[in-house]
Amino acid sequence: MKQNKKTKKGFTLLELLVVIAIISILARILLPALEKARDNAREAMDMSNLHQLYLAVNMYCTDYHEWYPVATNMPSLDLEPGLVGINVVLKPYVPNPLVFKCPDDTGNPYSDDGESYFAKEGSSYEYNTFLCGQTESTITSRSTRMGGGVDYIPLLWDYENFFGNGRRNFVFLGGNVLDLQASEVDTEIIGGN
Repeated sequence: MKQNKKTKKGFTLLELLVVIAIISILARILLPALEKARDNAREAMDMSNLHQLYLAVNMYCTDYHEWYPVATNMPSLDLEPGLVGINVVLKPYVPNPLVFKCPDDTGNPYSDDGESYFAKEGSSYEYNTFLCGQTESTITSRSTRMGGGVDYIPLLWDYENFFGNGRRNFVFLGGNVLDLQASEVDTEIIGGN
């Protein structure tokens, strides 16, 4: 005897709608967490870039008998004629120019053309020009007299608040990279004698 039973293939419309609803609910729950993870990864990459630049400055100082690089902050403004940007000075020590680019440096709101700092200046990071022409030992002794030590002297930092949280990443002469309010850091700490 043959049974005339129809076999059911596929899903019903109701089952498909339930699966789609569950997927959309899960997506709404997970997307903010994924976005936050992506933001944290970009900030970690920025901190990694700053640390690599710290290492490049240390190699430069080793090669040039403790002298810090002489460079300008913003070559496009030509505030210090004849000086080049820190990206040009450190080029032999940083083979990948993208190390000078913050992942969130997508455009300069103060520029007429909206160009990013990296595109315009060759770097997303500002160099502490008070270090220009100084030796490591001079800086160390001066900072010790001031009571802070090299851990409190910034070397490089983000040009802008790229991450929109009111904070910037700084790398200090001691090698530590921190996410701080710009007002918390004295970028002119070694000016004067």
